[in-house]
Amino acid sequence: MSLTVERLVEFLVNLLADAVYVIVRIIGREVLSYMQTLQALAVLRLFIIVFAFRVLHGLDEEHVHVSSPDSLTQQSNPCTSNKQ
Repeated sequence: MSLTVERLVEFLVNLLADAVYVIVRIIGREVLSYMQTLQALAVLRLFIIVFAFRVLHGLDEEHVHVSSPDSLTQQSNPCTSNKQ
């Protein structure tokens, strides 16, 4: 991949992630802590990068493997509870 394309992908990733952050701040909801927000934005950036590479190179899932940080995948969902 050329350096120009890599910079374009990086610019797009930063632009989209920043837009999501701004939207969350404008709405004013404190849904996530600051660290959780940073982690979520990092995962969003990673997703967009992988998506861009798949579009540009036509890669399938065998070529690209992305794992989320454990802290994001193991968080409990406040909407579900174990009531017995």
